[in-house]
Amino acid sequence: MKKSVVKSDKVLLKLVLRALGSAVLLLLVFDLAASEIIFKLNLSLESAALASVGVCALTAFGVSLITTLGLKNHAIVIGLLSVLPLVFYSLVNLIFGGTSAVLFFIKLALMLLCGALGGVLTSRKAKRFKV
Repeated sequence: MKKSVVKSDKVLLKLVLRALGSAVLLLLVFDLAASEIIFKLNLSLESAALASVGVCALTAFGVSLITTLGLKNHAIVIGLLSVLPLVFYSLVNLIFGGTSAVLFFIKLALMLLCGALGGVLTSRKAKRFKV
């Protein structure tokens, strides 16, 4: 009985580390790409705020895909929970960055939708074995 508890703790730790690591990495990559595009096209700051919505949605989808990879049970819930670091990041940006609340709620809705969608897609691709 003790081994199963330790094994589940390791699985949970692995999922948390996978979610945090992929969130940081994907956020950096997508944000760098969006910044480069905005800089090259010489776009205004309003377009940068709109680009942040796309960056958050793409990052949430990617984090959900990476975190739920290989899972076949509760992938939607884990996909939704895996975007919590991004929600926290957006909340901190709302409080200290001076972004609008409307933009935050749009990001929140898209992140939750993309997180659930990533969980659904990986759960459908997981191989299920019948015994």
